[in-house]
Amino acid sequence: MPNDIIIKDLEGQVRHRFSPHPASGRLPTWNEIFSTLMMENGKKLRSLDFSSAIKEQVSLGDLELKNCVLDFENMERSSLIQCTLTDVTISQSSFHHIADKASSGDRSMGTLFSKCRFEGVTFRGCDLVMSKFHGCTFSRCKFIDCDMRNVFWFDRSSCNAQTWDAIPDMGDPFSDSTLKNVRVGHPISNIVSLPIQMMIPQSYKSIWSCMNAVQRKLTRVSYMMHEDSGEIFRSAI
Repeated sequence: MPNDIIIKDLEGQVRHRFSPHPASGRLPTWNEIFSTLMMENGKKLRSLDFSSAIKEQVSLGDLELKNCVLDFENMERSSLIQCTLTDVTISQSSFHHIADKASSGDRSMGTLFSKCRFEGVTFRGCDLVMSKFHGCTFSRCKFIDCDMRNVFWFDRSSCNAQTWDAIPDMGDPFSDSTLKNVRVGHPISNIVSLPIQMMIPQSYKSIWSCMNAVQRKLTRVSYMMHEDSGEIFRSAI
């Protein structure tokens, strides 16, 4: 029978314990665990340490995490919708998903962050490749040693335009945040076949500043190539 799932506070004291079902011997999923925690705590979780605990896809909505730690988590292809994270540290965690033969459409993409608020959150050594940041805000956040290539920066379906002359000029969501040693842009292998939502808007100056001069030039050239391909948009440049 599997061991209990134990969640401690930041002082190392056990705060929650989840045991296998007595009949099936099955441990609750993390969706079930978060549902229980939210019912018991009014959707607000404080000062909990989830280190090395979450190893599966989760779907969370309207959750507030404050002063929590997520370390060495594996949450590929998860979704966080209208969640608020304040003073949370997320280290060495993966939100990426590499497509396989069984994957198709959105199933082959990374984690969806939709209309989430990040305040004072530190992402350190995280794999955010192909994640979607749709309508999220970032205040006083830090991204250190993270991989943010091929990120979906905006949700095209939320824009009113049916035919675009250019990618919408949106405010830089990371202007109040720190990005250090962050990988952005696109791998050479797919730089000429990008969906619009992966193109980095010109107004995202903090993201462009993470690339060196050669990377910036190659990225601009690749975007311009799309202008000649009969697409209905020009580019972010």
